[in-house]
Amino acid sequence: MTPRGTSGSGGGPLAGGPAGLSASPAAGLARITAQAVVPEQLLPYVGAVSGLRPRLFGECVGHLGEGEVVLVGYPPRDPRDARAVDAAVGEALALPGLTRITVLAAVRPHAAPPDAPSGEDAFWSLPLPFPPPGQKIRSCIL
Repeated sequence: MTPRGTSGSGGGPLAGGPAGLSASPAAGLARITAQAVVPEQLLPYVGAVSGLRPRLFGECVGHLGEGEVVLVGYPPRDPRDARAVDAAVGEALALPGLTRITVLAAVRPHAAPPDAPSGEDAFWSLPLPFPPPGQKIRSCIL
């Protein structure tokens, strides 16, 4: 498992879904994008630049290619939920024909072999003050 994925081609099923997240896979995938905390959860963008197809693995989204999965281990309800990440990794590892899995997560999955390469990255957010509303904005609000 590595912290960065490689783009690839090919596709995979769009089916699959998390228990308790959504009744349909499409709605679950839309929820992932709507509540994205990392860029890899912006599914239309990732699909456009990589050719990989999204699929839910538990509460996490994975991007599927030929024999590979890039698993984005940031569950929407709690991005640091190690149990949800481990469950998603377990589900992804059960895919037939899987030869490579890359996990992007705030925690190292327990299934990762001790000698698997890993690295760290940081995401920072800064609160930006809203500009004072101009006359046009005031007119729209009032």
